[in-house]
Amino acid sequence: MDNTYIADIHSHILPGVDDGAKDPETSARLLSKAYEEGTRILFFTPHYQRGRNKYKPQNLDALYNAIARVIGSRWPDMKLYLGNEVYYEPGIKEDLKAGLIHTMAGTRYVLVEFSRSTSVKNVFRAVREVTADGHKMIVAHVERYPALVEDRESMEKLKDMGVLFQMNAEALRKKGFFAGKELKGNEGLVSQGLISFIGSDSHSVDLRPPEIAFAADRIRKLNPEMADQIISGNARDLVSGKIL
Repeated sequence: MDNTYIADIHSHILPGVDDGAKDPETSARLLSKAYEEGTRILFFTPHYQRGRNKYKPQNLDALYNAIARVIGSRWPDMKLYLGNEVYYEPGIKEDLKAGLIHTMAGTRYVLVEFSRSTSVKNVFRAVREVTADGHKMIVAHVERYPALVEDRESMEKLKDMGVLFQMNAEALRKKGFFAGKELKGNEGLVSQGLISFIGSDSHSVDLRPPEIAFAADRIRKLNPEMADQIISGNARDLVSGKIL
């Protein structure tokens, strides 16, 4: 792999397990699009909600292994990994200990999402709970939490605590939901070095397809010094077992 490839650490492409791809055919179309975009590291991160999942952890493993074999034959240079996007609520620590949650590629890193109205205090509470036994937190689509992104001092404190932030590619699109003031704020997160990963958060061909190359281009312009790490390097280091 060269330094021009993209790592997408957040997707809902694993078929039939959440509100993402509904069937293997849709999953195949999304993976084909991801490959065309230049994605060579891709994480399946189906939603995890305590007691409300329609799958068992071992079922995810079997499904992932089956798809990984097919993709490995078709595109040997595309590496697939399994994780969960964990909705934070009290008790997550117990589920981690019980092995119910898939960490990112089996590492100590956990991708965690919050309600859009979450408070900064709640994020710190989650960090204390998730990291109590040695896990590390990646905050999913950080741009969605106004209370957090408007408090850069708290984001810096969280970063100093080892928390990493993932941004959705859509957050850097000039025309779309984040156009205007929000776009400038999102660009600021990148230029200030607060973002460690990008993800498509792809759900379907029509809803958030795995379009991510445009975001990689924006990152190269916004933060040329850190661009390679944000776009792929940090993900590569993560799967190799490094602590970021």
